[in-house]
Amino acid sequence: KNGDQYNSPSVCNTINEYRWETSRSGIISCTDSDTILIRLNLIKEGGSEYDYRDYFENDYFQWDSQNSQDINTPLIQKIISGSYEILLFIRMTKKIGSNPAPWTYCGRIEYDKYDKNSAMPVSIRFLNIDYQFRTSNPYLLEIYEFNPSEEVKNQKKSISAKNEVSPQRRATYKKPNKTERKGLVTTRVGQGPYREDLISKWNCECAITGINNKSILIASHIKRWKDSNSDERLDVDNGILLSPNFDALFDRHLISFDDDGFVLVNNTSIGISNCELIGMNKFGEIEGKKIKINVNEGMKKYLKEHRKIFRDKL
Repeated sequence: KNGDQYNSPSVCNTINEYRWETSRSGIISCTDSDTILIRLNLIKEGGSEYDYRDYFENDYFQWDSQNSQDINTPLIQKIISGSYEILLFIRMTKKIGSNPAPWTYCGRIEYDKYDKNSAMPVSIRFLNIDYQFRTSNPYLLEIYEFNPSEEVKNQKKSISAKNEVSPQRRATYKKPNKTERKGLVTTRVGQGPYREDLISKWNCECAITGINNKSILIASHIKRWKDSNSDERLDVDNGILLSPNFDALFDRHLISFDDDGFVLVNNTSIGISNCELIGMNKFGEIEGKKIKINVNEGMKKYLKEHRKIFRDKL
C-alpha cells in the first residue's frame, strides 16, 4: 500500500523478489515479472563526487540514475520503454542509529521525459501515478517535502516541473457540484481549494518576489472571475500566486505579462513614486533585474485576455 513502510525481508516476501536483498543496485529488474524496482536514499552518505537530484515536484519525480548509466544503457531503455511496471521505494537515510531504515513504498511511476544533456548519470522525470496530493501520511509527507539545495539542483540541467500541472492531476480534479459552485461565487477569490492548488503549483512562492509566507499569498485569476466559465475558474493555468501589492496591481490590470513572462507596467496609472515604494522601478525592474515569471503554454490564452484590458487602461 502506498505510504506503508517495509524492511528488506518484508519487501522480498511481499513482491517475491529475492534480488532485493542480494543486489546492491538502486534499480532491480524483477526475475519473474515485467516489473522494475527503483529504490533510493534521499539523503546521501559519504563524499560522493556527484550529488544526485532525487526529489518530488508535486506528482512528478526527478531521478538521477547511477553514474555508469546513460540513456542507451539496456536497463534505462527498459525504464523508458513503457513496457514495465515501475515501483518506487524511498527512505530518507540509509540507517536510523545503527539499524537499517525502513523503506516507504511511494507507488507506481511512469516515464515522462529525460534531460537530453545528461549522461552518467542520466536525469529522468517520472509521473507518480499513486501520488497523494492531500496525504496526512507522515512518511510520504517527509519524502514529498524533501528539497535538495539549489546548488545540487543546478549542478546539471534539471527537468523542472515547477509550473506544470500533470494530465493526471487535471483528469482527477473534482469539480464542485451546483451547491459548491454557488458557494464559490460568494467566496473571496484566493481562498479554498483553488488557492491550495495554486500554492502547490507555484511552490508556495509569489511568482514575482519569491515571498513564501503562505498566510499572505493570494491566488490571482488571470482572466477575470466574472468573465470566466466554470472550467476556467478552476483551471490552475488561469492563476498566478502573488503577494498582496502585486496582486492588487495585477487584479486592476495595472501590470500584466507577455508570453515570455516579462512584466508590462502602466506607469501613468500607478505613478513612478508608488512603483518605487513597492520596490519596482518604472521599467518593471527589481534591483536592476526585469521582473519575469514562469509562463507555461496553458497560461498564454489567459494572459492574452489580461493584456487586452491592460492596454485599454494605458
